[in-house]
Amino acid sequence: MPGDHRAFKPKYDRIKWETGDAADANFAAWCAGQTGYPLVDAVMRQINSSGYMHNRLRMIVASFLVKDLGID
Repeated sequence: MPGDHRAFKPKYDRIKWETGDAADANFAAWCAGQTGYPLVDAVMRQINSSGYMHNRLRMIVASFLVKDLGID
């Protein structure tokens, strides 16, 4: 149903996502490849310059965004 923002599993509705200026700054650093984590930064710089990212690396940077930076 449109506008329904509940998780597939109800226990995940309790996750507190990062918001505000800090989340915006972290997201910008992630996009630019400036997080301070060498692998994540290298992959993000690669996609920014070439438009290519290996599937395994895509999983790593996506997981980092959600689980480490806490950005939905």
